[in-house]
Amino acid sequence: MTAPPQRYIDYIRTAILKIQTYTESGQEAFMADSKTQEAVLFNFETLCDATAQLPDAWRAEHPDINWQVVKDFRNRLAHQYFNIRLDLVWNAVDSGILDDILNAIVTMERDHLR
Repeated sequence: MTAPPQRYIDYIRTAILKIQTYTESGQEAFMADSKTQEAVLFNFETLCDATAQLPDAWRAEHPDINWQVVKDFRNRLAHQYFNIRLDLVWNAVDSGILDDILNAIVTMERDHLR
């Protein structure tokens, strides 16, 4: 049984805020700290998975986000762990995608749950 959409939205929001907090010291600090790397990787993997659990129609309302790329990123983190490139993870942190996803889930929550 899957959880209700609100639970996924809450989880995604929390994971994004954690990643942003863990990486606020910048790329150099991220690259130097394996604990931070692991925390960021875990939160990316699980938040990407949680986005896939949201209703397809809700994601379709936000075509500015390439949801397939988000899903593919999760799959790479989960299944190709010997080949994770931290520079690409940092690029994801720095790209603005987290803010885009956060904005999308806030809109989804407003439009469909409140």
